[in-house]
Amino acid sequence: MDRADYSLYANDVYLGDGTIPRRYDIPPGGTATVITQFESSYSGALKTIRSYLTTGEKISWRMKGTAHIDTSIGMLNIPFDISL
Repeated sequence: MDRADYSLYANDVYLGDGTIPRRYDIPPGGTATVITQFESSYSGALKTIRSYLTTGEKISWRMKGTAHIDTSIGMLNIPFDISL
């Protein structure tokens, strides 16, 4: 993966966007830990924290975005949607 752009959600509340600006080699079926800059929506973060503190509701995470891979025939843009 040469770079990626993504949006992060907690309990379906938009938290903000991030970019993975550099290349990571991830083997097929493998995983990688990636550190990235993230810009959070203040209102989305507060809504999620308030919900957790008042109800104790478990937070479900979702990341949607596009991974960009440079190839000899051009750029491949691969959408992803991950839920935890």
